[in-house]
Amino acid sequence: MEQYVLQASRPSHDAIWGVNWYKLPHTFQTIKSFPVQLKKIDSFYHNTPEPERSVFLALSNFILSMDANISTDLKYGMPFFSYKNKMCCYLWKDKKTNEPYIGIVEGNKIHHPNLEKGKRSRMKILRVDPNKDIDIEIIGEVMAATITLYKNGHIKTK
Repeated sequence: MEQYVLQASRPSHDAIWGVNWYKLPHTFQTIKSFPVQLKKIDSFYHNTPEPERSVFLALSNFILSMDANISTDLKYGMPFFSYKNKMCCYLWKDKKTNEPYIGIVEGNKIHHPNLEKGKRSRMKILRVDPNKDIDIEIIGEVMAATITLYKNGHIKTK
């Protein structure tokens, strides 16, 4: 019977979620196995089909890199991003088209030609086509405007 041990490491092309499995010598037959627990937010990304998963992961990494005060958590079944514990944006997909988008919580205070208000009174969305390259410039402009609202005190943070 072959035994395996779990070792966390940097992601490689053979690793999924940064985990590698190594075969143990036959002398280690008493190792107990344990389940790998994913965080809820990791489960969201893992359960999202391609190409939306790749778009969500790229957007998540980009948003988190915008400012050290931005954090992420799974709320209402979707990834929410907070600036100093105040919700500022989220990732979701259109019900009809399955097209991913960034929802800006205080979108009504931001004027950008690519933001769509729809029937929303407070929030606006920025659609992202999963079959095209992500336009980082536009996303950067919208996110910079969003972060500025929180930094300048237009939206109170905790």
